[in-house]
Amino acid sequence: MTSNNETLTFGRYLRTVRSNKGIPLEEVSRETKIGVETLLLIEREDLARLPAEVFIKGFLRAYAKTVGADADLAIKRYGDSLRAFHTAARFEADLIRSDRSFGHRFLAVMGLLCVIMVLSVWILSIGQRSPEIVTEPAEQQTAAEAAVASEPVAVEAPEAGPPAASEDEAPAVESVETPPADSPPEDPGGRPDRPEKAAEDTTVIAAETSQGTDEPAAAPPEAAPAAAKWLLKIQTVEDTWLKIIVDNQSAQEFSLHPGDHLAFEGSKGYNLLIGNATGIKVTLNDRSLAVPGKSGQVVNLHLP
Repeated sequence: MTSNNETLTFGRYLRTVRSNKGIPLEEVSRETKIGVETLLLIEREDLARLPAEVFIKGFLRAYAKTVGADADLAIKRYGDSLRAFHTAARFEADLIRSDRSFGHRFLAVMGLLCVIMVLSVWILSIGQRSPEIVTEPAEQQTAAEAAVASEPVAVEAPEAGPPAASEDEAPAVESVETPPADSPPEDPGGRPDRPEKAAEDTTVIAAETSQGTDEPAAAPPEAAPAAAKWLLKIQTVEDTWLKIIVDNQSAQEFSLHPGDHLAFEGSKGYNLLIGNATGIKVTLNDRSLAVPGKSGQVVNLHLP
């Protein structure tokens, strides 16, 4: 991969000049009185761990003077990278706050839906209950009537009267028949009382009542559609750096050169911070996307 000093960021620019002249990092540390760890952070452009901006500008000027690089150019590119870093940090913080707010609203809506579903099921269960007809008193009454009917009827003897007459003149004596125990007594209208028929009628009424109150069961809710997948492919055509956030997760940083390829898969979306607008080609789900901006311009891109 070829390097172009005009498109390199401050750390890569200083490291490229030092490497081309064969100057070891320890020598730069002795000349500038800057620790080797700090020089490595400068070359790696680790803005989160570097000292304050006022110190870094002095370090960059001393570094550039030692290796023979353009100090003003290195400081200018440091300022561009620092502004892009702060922009990405603010954007990431906004994404985190937005995600938390969305989570709270989602939980509130889900709780309300659960309450509505519970109330609906409770109301439906009340509507499906049929009135019960108690037949126990009728059965008890039937048993009592059967017990009374089975008791024998006492016949009173006739009072003493005049002397008995002869056989030819003997008066006819009416005989009173006791109804059998297994035949039910008849009601005054001449119709036998049939508790079996009454029980059958009661059962039919209860069945008709329960059938009349049946309601169709509520249809099960439809399954939620599966989340969409977004396949992001990046092809590097010029030297650049890239910071990307996938599905609101932690940011990832890359230093890219022509010919490098990256691929990501997400379900919510991407946020890209590109150090060189013309440095990469982007495809989303095999569809090419244009990156706005000019060469060397820092661009913030949100997909999809």
